[in-house]
Amino acid sequence: MSNITTKPGKQATRGEKTIISENVETLLFYRNVSILCVLIPVIIQMCLFYDTLSTTFYAMNSIATAVLWCSYKFMCFMANVKRGPTGEVLDCGTDLNMTNGMAEHCKDLSILTWIVLISSMFSEWLWLALLLAPLRALYMFWVHVAAPWIFAPPPDEEEITIISENVETLLFYRNVSILCVLIPVIIQMCLFYDK
Repeated sequence: MSNITTKPGKQATRGEKTIISENVETLLFYRNVSILCVLIPVIIQMCLFYDTLSTTFYAMNSIATAVLWCSYKFMCFMANVKRGPTGEVLDCGTDLNMTNGMAEHCKDLSILTWIVLISSMFSEWLWLALLLAPLRALYMFWVHVAAPWIFAPPPDEEEITIISENVETLLFYRNVSILCVLIPVIIQMCLFYDK
C-alpha cells in the first residue's frame, strides 16, 4: 500500500480535477477555433475580394464575432473555479462537457456560427443561417416551458380534496392552539378581576 500524505482542508477529488482539466481543454479548443473561424474568412475576403466587399460583410462578421465572444465568455463564467484561501478547490464550476446542460447550447451556438462564418465566403445569403439560433431558442422555450404549462392537465380531484383536508386540519390545530392560550387568560381575567 502506498503512503498517501494528506493536506489540511478539503482536497479536490479526482472528479473535480478531471472536470477542471477538461474545462480548460474545452475552453482552449473553442477559443482557438473561434479565432480561426473569424480570421480565415476575413483574410481571404480582404485579400481576394476587397473591392466588392459590402457593409453586410462587415456588419455580419462583427455580429458573428460578438456571438462567439459572448458564448466563450459565458462558458468561462460557468467553468470558473472557486478556490479557498489556502488554494483548495471549493467549487470546480460547471462541467462544460455535460450533455443537456447550458454549456451544450453555448457550444451548439458556437458551432453554428463557425459554419456560417466559413460558408459565408461563398454567398452572403448564408448569413441567414444565423436565424436558426433564435428559432431553436423559441422551439426549446415552447417545448420545455410554454407547452407544458399551457397544456398541463388540470389537477386531480383527489389532490384537491387532500389539499383541502390538509388545510382544514391545519386550521383546526391553529384554532385549538389559540383557544388553549386564550381560555386560561379569560379564566384568569374572570377570577382575578377586581370590581
